[in-house]
Amino acid sequence: MKQQQIKFIIKPDGTVDEEVIGVTCNKCTAITKHVEANLGTLTKVTYKPDYYAPCEIRTVTQYESESLID
Repeated sequence: MKQQQIKFIIKPDGTVDEEVIGVTCNKCTAITKHVEANLGTLTKVTYKPDYYAPCEIRTVTQYESESLID
C-alpha cells in the first residue's frame, strides 16, 4: 500500500496550505475534512490531478452452489 501523508505549511500571515500525498480519487476530502473543520474557513481549494483519477471499485463475485439434496 502506498504511504499516505498530509503536509501542512503555515505561512507568516497565519494561512495554512495543506497537501495530501499518496492518495488518489476523491479520498483526500474524507481524510482531511476533520482537520479542515478545526482550521477554520477555507479560502481556496486546488485539486491535484490525482483527485480526478478513477476510484478503485471492489467487485465481489458470488458463486452459486448446487444443492446436493434431491
